Amino acid sequence: MRKKYSIILSVLVFLPLLFVRQASAQNANSTYDVRFFPDIWFNSVDAARAGVDVRGRQAGNAVLGYHRLSLGVWLATRFPKNPVSYYLDFTEPIDAWSDFNAESSIGLISEYRAGYTQHGVELSKRWQSGFDEDKYELLHIKLYGEELYTSSYELFPGLWDSDWHFLADLDFSVHRISELHSTYFDVATKVSPGVSGNGFVQGTLELAQKFSLGSGFHWNYRLFGALSSSETPIQYQYLYSMASPHDWKSNPFMRGRGTIPPVWMREGWIQYSGGPAIRGYVNQDIQNLKSGTPYLMRNIASVNTKLTYPNPISHLLSKHSFINNFLSFRSYLFADAGGTFKEKKVMKAGDVLVSDGRDFRADAGPGFALSITFPDNEGRTKTITFRYDVPLWLSDPTEGSNPFKYRNVFGLNAIIPFK
Repeated sequence: MRKKYSIILSVLVFLPLLFVRQASAQNANSTYDVRFFPDIWFNSVDAARAGVDVRGRQAGNAVLGYHRLSLGVWLATRFPKNPVSYYLDFTEPIDAWSDFNAESSIGLISEYRAGYTQHGVELSKRWQSGFDEDKYELLHIKLYGEELYTSSYELFPGLWDSDWHFLADLDFSVHRISELHSTYFDVATKVSPGVSGNGFVQGTLELAQKFSLGSGFHWNYRLFGALSSSETPIQYQYLYSMASPHDWKSNPFMRGRGTIPPVWMREGWIQYSGGPAIRGYVNQDIQNLKSGTPYLMRNIASVNTKLTYPNPISHLLSKHSFINNFLSFRSYLFADAGGTFKEKKVMKAGDVLVSDGRDFRADAGPGFALSITFPDNEGRTKTITFRYDVPLWLSDPTEGSNPFKYRNVFGLNAIIPFK
């Protein structure tokens, strides 16, 4: 079965290059701009994973959604069982469904890296308000299959099953960013018919807003909820403090064990934002993973809020416009709260035990965030945020621990998606 998929997917990797050549031949006046960038990562299985990142785009009016290619191929220098890995995202416009500020596209996706493989197609429709790229709506449909083909890259292997899953994702999001008020709204559904009667349905909702209060003060909040059917596989379920194990595969720092030193993860020092994001419970979640009894919730709701206030470093950076364009430092007070509803799942010693009931968690404390903004290989602006949070208060500390205590956690990416 895996050999069959490998042959099919090898063809899919090179298929976009044929389209690129055909598109260039059909239109001699247009050119397909292809650029190559060296790329290297590290994890405990591959050691250094070195390769090339290929980015392509047909020259022309980007609003109409011309051909786009993102392709990466890497070789593991430790030469494990599967030393070659790749990622492909090839997008073509759908001219019949496109108009000014209303781009439609179809894409081919294929991935085989860090023990995880996925392959499928996706349709996207984007509506933009005038010429403001910070105000738009996005509809995204994705049909794909995925599998964790080896658990050797996982720091906690018990958080994935070994089955192929064939899924349909439907996602609609609204983006509004301005100096005074920003909004992000996303509603998504994941449906799997199942292969042997193990189909499932999962719905998620996220709403985040930021309000400027003047004089350097901002108030942000984020609402998150997930509702899943009883057969939802463990990798799509949620910890209190982080995104689902499935979402970890979309982040290069979390994709394979060892990119972040394993001792940092096992000590509960690192939080990858997403999901309920009740950050004060990272250590408890990690200890549960280590003990073989991870708490994973199919149904959960949470709220995250923070008050950003000015500090001397941010004031200094604001005086230097060049530095302020790519570097920002923020200080804030935060509070998180959330809990399960309808059902709670506990995985213990390889068996899944189900118990009814509700469970609530909350935290609060100060925090600091450093954001670095830079252009990516396609010329788009990207931001990486590193957080240092101090959840001084927990509603449910470990047994014998004081609710008020100095604790700290380092975070990857902002919990609320605004600077």
